[in-house]
Amino acid sequence: MSRVIIIYSVIIFAGVISFFVGSRYAFQKACKRRTSHPVNLETADDEQNSLSTKNEKIIITASDGVRLVGYFYERKKNAPIVIFFNGLWSTGFVNGKPIYRITEKHNWNLLLATLRAHGESGGGEYSTFGALEKYDCRDWVSWARKRFGTESLIFLMGISMGGAIAMLSSNLEGMECVRGIIDEGGYTSPLEMIEINSRDKLQSKFW
Repeated sequence: MSRVIIIYSVIIFAGVISFFVGSRYAFQKACKRRTSHPVNLETADDEQNSLSTKNEKIIITASDGVRLVGYFYERKKNAPIVIFFNGLWSTGFVNGKPIYRITEKHNWNLLLATLRAHGESGGGEYSTFGALEKYDCRDWVSWARKRFGTESLIFLMGISMGGAIAMLSSNLEGMECVRGIIDEGGYTSPLEMIEINSRDKLQSKFW
């Protein structure tokens, strides 16, 4: 009997270890920071070149002390400002080209906010899929209000994870000044995104 108990104990222990190792591997695959390659200005078209160079670099400190970086394009004084958030492991220079065209056409001001754990922003090696980033969104809105005044017209926009972050921030205190949110391809919860992203990155034998 004792031998059977030992065998079952070993099996259970091995299963627990496998679960934790697999969970850690899945988490790293889903959440760990990727390298963002800068735009090559020698091969970029005129629009991409303007997007990458004709801007003002903005640096703020998030509520938890993380350094956040964004790029601001001022087209007209007192015009509406759109704060755009890129998708997972992308950059504003890549995802932001369509909204760059639209805001340029209508003379709206644009801020391409770089998510924590992405590009030049700090925040360590892991994305939290909105759990912390929603507060960063509020910090960017606070920056816009301080720079342009409390009566400024502020709109949020994001693609994929960026859109979800904008929506997750909408019920936070201090976000009442936001006039509208455009969510392109967002998701319903950070845990759902981790599961889907892990499944895409891991071999099918793990699922």
